[in-house]
Amino acid sequence: MALWLRKQMKQMWDWTIKNTQEKKHSAINRALQYIEGHYNEDLTLQQVAEKVDMNPTYLSYLFKEEMGESYIKYLTRFRIEQAKSLLKSGQKVSVVSEMVGYQTYRHFSEIFKKATGVTPSQFR
Repeated sequence: MALWLRKQMKQMWDWTIKNTQEKKHSAINRALQYIEGHYNEDLTLQQVAEKVDMNPTYLSYLFKEEMGESYIKYLTRFRIEQAKSLLKSGQKVSVVSEMVGYQTYRHFSEIFKKATGVTPSQFR
């Protein structure tokens, strides 16, 4: 009887762990999709959390755990990669800064240089 009970408890534990992991991945996947579609907007963690029906603090924790970097670092890196692509295609720096979600050219330029080591104009 004890062996059977242990086996049942292990199966329940395994099922719980599996479902918890799937939920985590699902929430992060939905968050990533939302970020990808809205990175050019003023996008806060709170907004993303609302879209995936999750507490912002918990989403921040899961995001870091699953992605290996914080939400804001991911968003910044994603925006910079998009900006690089747009700059390579010949877009003006001021236009690119708005297209990737930065309200001011100066802020965009600072973030871009910090991430890449060169200004957007030099990169272009």
